[in-house]
Amino acid sequence: MTVLVPMSAETYGPYMRDSIAGYAQDNVASGRWPQTGALERSRLEYESLLPQGLATPDHYLFDIKDTDGVATVGSIWFAVIERSGSRLAYVYDLEVSPAHRRQGHATRAFEAIEPLVRALGLSSIGLHVFGQNAAAQALYKRLGYGVTGLNMVKHLGDDTRLPHGQDTSSDDVRPFDGGCTCGAVRYRMTTAPLFVHCCHCRWCQRETGASFALNAMIEAERVSLLQGEVEVVNTPSNSGLGQTIARCPTCRIAVWSNYAGAGGAVRFVRVGTLDEPDRLPPDIHIFTASKQPWVVLAPDTPAVAEYYDRNAHWPKASLDRRLALLAKKRPA
Repeated sequence: MTVLVPMSAETYGPYMRDSIAGYAQDNVASGRWPQTGALERSRLEYESLLPQGLATPDHYLFDIKDTDGVATVGSIWFAVIERSGSRLAYVYDLEVSPAHRRQGHATRAFEAIEPLVRALGLSSIGLHVFGQNAAAQALYKRLGYGVTGLNMVKHLGDDTRLPHGQDTSSDDVRPFDGGCTCGAVRYRMTTAPLFVHCCHCRWCQRETGASFALNAMIEAERVSLLQGEVEVVNTPSNSGLGQTIARCPTCRIAVWSNYAGAGGAVRFVRVGTLDEPDRLPPDIHIFTASKQPWVVLAPDTPAVAEYYDRNAHWPKASLDRRLALLAKKRPA
């Protein structure tokens, strides 16, 4: 028998220490992170997810106890999150100590959280598993978890290994972290964006010094600063209403902007400043009338000469999120 007991303050400290180190090692092993700075990056992620420790709302951390309810054999942590407009339980971590593995504790811990999740009014559980963790993948399949998305990579030799490496994902609801070049500013998009624009207008070409700008539109409340502060610079825009661009005050890299239409409610995050920009390819190419002639667009991605009708292109979940945002802005 396996018993779940709410994690105590006594075990929380050692749990955080070991989990932060283990998460850093897993990300380095998968190729997602470089070795340099991995431990600090892991620490920042954990602290941003659990800012109030064990008291963080909607987060549930348990010690896994052996049959006698005395010996601690591992831990499990899940939280209530929102994904595509629906609430679900998301398992952030499961760990069984080496001396107690292959005794069924992980299976029974997952079975034990199911009634807890149902009691919270939720009907699904999601999780993420690293591609190199074959044992965990086998466990989750036995428990009835299905793959909802796969990130795949073909390595062409050690010298050409992709830096954002790739892992097998089930219900991949990992946040999107990013930052400036010097590292003074770090931020997190806590969910997927509303929509991703690849803009080919002359204004974006001039501001970026490149052929286009790739921006992920997302509610400002879903973007949080993990480290540092940004300097907001007022900048002209094609509409004449202007925009504000948030830059690192040290290296001057732009991390996001806000346009007059949505004001401070929606941020246009510079996809190139994400740690894994390949996770957010464009949903649409806009202002292609001024596209550089040597830029070749993918035929399966929508493209318009100027702007577009969002109702014709945005997914329903994003349109619903926009309506919810507009409702918050309306006066009572």
